[in-house]
Amino acid sequence: MTDVADRIRSFVFADGPNTTTADAIAARQNYSSDRLQIIDPHVLMFDTDAADTINMPGSAIYAGLQSRLDLEEGFWWSNDNKDVNIEGMARPVDWRVGQTNSEANIMNASDVSTFYRRKGFWTWGGMTLDPARALGGTIVGRRVADKLYDSLEGGLLPFIGRPTRLHAVRHIGSVAHEFGLGLMQKGALNGFRFELPEDLNTPQQIADGILFFKLEFIEATPMRVIEVWGYRLPGMYQEFLSLASAQASFTATLADIGAAA
Repeated sequence: MTDVADRIRSFVFADGPNTTTADAIAARQNYSSDRLQIIDPHVLMFDTDAADTINMPGSAIYAGLQSRLDLEEGFWWSNDNKDVNIEGMARPVDWRVGQTNSEANIMNASDVSTFYRRKGFWTWGGMTLDPARALGGTIVGRRVADKLYDSLEGGLLPFIGRPTRLHAVRHIGSVAHEFGLGLMQKGALNGFRFELPEDLNTPQQIADGILFFKLEFIEATPMRVIEVWGYRLPGMYQEFLSLASAQASFTATLADIGAAA
């Protein structure tokens, strides 16, 4: 399926073996694609037709969630750490925030996405199966790149067949600039550059009607790890000491008791 996804710039949500964490991590090693996200285990959902709880592939939950995010938030939103309406998981998955040795985090470390329970059920993991992580290794990086390429190719298609003139080249640049700026304003990108570099083009090549433009960008990468490093600093009592010293210091002189004497 990833071969088809490559051709049409799409994405595949696939399921792990739904047995053990070790099996899920082993199965992940069989794949290498930035258009694939593997999910394990299956989930439990209530089927109104059967009037019973049934076992359902977790990939369907992730795919449906991504579709909803695309409509409600934007294609640049990750399906990681989002609440989902399920009854449970086909097997328990241990999860502790900040603990790398918890089962869910062990799977995430091997790019296997899963679920965790905390006042409901949540997705956990938004990584693709690209070992090189050329696009950051996240589903967001892959999908933002696809949207850029699809939109620019479609937007610049009308220029094919036009005379090669400076006005046309400037127009191409302005179209790309407005598109990139729009994505930055929406929050999909944190940087965008589009240019016609001299080192990628030659006079003969342009005379043949071939122009090479260069696109550079960085997506608004989803936050994956947030750590707080705490330090106990006894020296912070210096201000307290100064205030306490001022407020707890009293002096008495004979003048203070002169009236009584």
